[in-house]
Amino acid sequence: MASKQILEKLISGQEAAHLVVLQDTTKQSHLPILHAFLSSSISRKHGLVLVCLQDPPARLLPLLGSYANAVCIDLCSQLPSYAASTKPGPQFGSVKIRPALPSELGDVLALELKQLESPKTTVLFDSFNPLLDWMPLSLIAATVKNLAFCTNDSCRVVLPIHTDSLPETKTLLSIESILHQHMSTHIKILHLKTHLKAISDPFDKSIKRSQLEFQSVDANALEFIVDLEWRKRSGKAINELSLVRCGEASSITISSADHLKPAPTPDAVQPNQSTKSDPTANLSFNLTLTDEQRQAKDQVVLPYLEAQHESESTGGTIHYDPDEDDDFDEEDPDADLDI
Repeated sequence: MASKQILEKLISGQEAAHLVVLQDTTKQSHLPILHAFLSSSISRKHGLVLVCLQDPPARLLPLLGSYANAVCIDLCSQLPSYAASTKPGPQFGSVKIRPALPSELGDVLALELKQLESPKTTVLFDSFNPLLDWMPLSLIAATVKNLAFCTNDSCRVVLPIHTDSLPETKTLLSIESILHQHMSTHIKILHLKTHLKAISDPFDKSIKRSQLEFQSVDANALEFIVDLEWRKRSGKAINELSLVRCGEASSITISSADHLKPAPTPDAVQPNQSTKSDPTANLSFNLTLTDEQRQAKDQVVLPYLEAQHESESTGGTIHYDPDEDDDFDEEDPDADLDI
């Protein structure tokens, strides 16, 4: 029986995911993976916190069905364009709705996590991009830090981000650097055909041309690639490539996609190959020896090596060759003593 993919273990809660950054593009949505986290949390009776930023609670809460061990933090209703007539009340079925300002997110989330009192808890954002419009980078960094502080082995936070719809005033590099500092799990959603086209050899006839052509109607396909980076508490990072197939009722099937990894380039440096530069290169003088110079060097007899050529040990005898300038004192140093 094949072992489970790490992605499957993280979704089911068998491994601690902590702060999960779910990154997608317009070519392939993160929603199947986000629904998998939601379904897994409900089936395993986790405490559930929904943070609504992109969609109103009335659109997301029906996904919970009759599940009651949940609370909704409503940040979406603070938008000026949000219609007051569509705002839900403080209760939607059996789920409490807690309105809050974006600047209050850390304090409100910590309070709701204490009130849930569940052995395991999942915090799900519908999207993190609206906060990028409201907040400066300094406040975004503080918010991400507070979210990471709430996570532990029994509490995980899933944070989706759309990398191709960021505000013009903020760059992907600055946002990724903030997330990369605090996240422990990075799930990158890749469009399957785009990935195949990027790694394929144009001279490889084993892949049909029809499999590589991207069509606009094929966006958000039922099969996609997940590039996973998972950091353990020990500091070890594990990378994994998975193939995800969507089934009925938002179910997914996860399998290994190691055969879809890009092939190493022939110019890549091998692990056992030294990458140090030659310090003797580009010098104005020569530090190497010719064969004649090396032979003459080997024939030089070094002094004080007689002991290495003796066949028998002399038992610790000291060999001394007196020098003509040696000054020996023949007088008895104790002659003036009455001994």
